[in-house]
Amino acid sequence: MRGFRVFLLVFGLCVVVSAIAAPYVWRGVKRLKQPIASEFKRIDDDASTFAADHEQLDCAPEAFRRLDACDGIWCQAQTPIFTQQCLKRARTSPTLCDQMPDSLVGAALWPAKQCREIQADPEVCRRILLEVMKACGRRQPGR
Repeated sequence: MRGFRVFLLVFGLCVVVSAIAAPYVWRGVKRLKQPIASEFKRIDDDASTFAADHEQLDCAPEAFRRLDACDGIWCQAQTPIFTQQCLKRARTSPTLCDQMPDSLVGAALWPAKQCREIQADPEVCRRILLEVMKACGRRQPGR
């Protein structure tokens, strides 16, 4: 019975703390919504501007160039988003998918191998290359 009372006490405290914190959390989320939306718009505009004068083949190298110049986590997080938007808007490159493995196993290992070769941050590098793989997947008939 004592264990049940301790559980109720802890549960009750959690409910009270949540009820007190909820308005502050909501206010913080509302305050951050506009700056985050503005930042995503800036990334989108940046990718559109770059893509207007380039082919898809140029998107990943540009993303890695930007990644090298990164100085924080937010910059690293936005680089795959830039890549995704750039690949959607840039002129089609007939050779973009030439080095992409045809086998499922090869495709699963390809990003890690490429990231080792270019010596980029493995996590962000994989996310950039996965965007390239998605772009190649959209080109294949039946997808």
